[in-house]
Amino acid sequence: TELHKANAERLEQLEKLGEAIKLHIDKSAGAFAAFNDFAPASWRDVRGNGTEAQNAANRAHELWEEASEDNVLTGSQEFDNTKTAIDQAFAELERAKTLLTAVDTRLQDLQKAKSTATDQLALVEKDIAEFQNNLRRPEVDREVGKQPEVKLSEAATLVTKARAELVQNLPDWLLVMQ
Repeated sequence: TELHKANAERLEQLEKLGEAIKLHIDKSAGAFAAFNDFAPASWRDVRGNGTEAQNAANRAHELWEEASEDNVLTGSQEFDNTKTAIDQAFAELERAKTLLTAVDTRLQDLQKAKSTATDQLALVEKDIAEFQNNLRRPEVDREVGKQPEVKLSEAATLVTKARAELVQNLPDWLLVMQ
């Protein structure tokens, strides 16, 4: 039947996707080791994603096995049930992929923040000093009020907090960048 044939094709696609997700899980295990170089608060929200992704992949594999056994021309031929199992397996693999992508993205964000935070902070400090100097110039219209000075003072306070974070054993690089 057409549904049997469609199921067979999707089972092949599911198997390939499952293999790709397995490789992604293995790769992401290295990301979790790399997280040890960063403040736990900066990656707490993705903690457990690897385990959850593995669980979703395991459920997908079980569904794939079940669907593979059911998608035969002999026996009960409940191809609708097979299709449902395949749909559920694809959804589980998509969930696993989403979880793993969150891990990968967070590690990339942390690495980028670590490599650029100090330079970015120096640029902000330079900008603050430049704007403060501009406000001190006599030709600046005093009608602008105190608001620019207040904002610059707030910015300087944030820079001080960011600098304090940098001296921590494991700085929260995302906090510094923020």
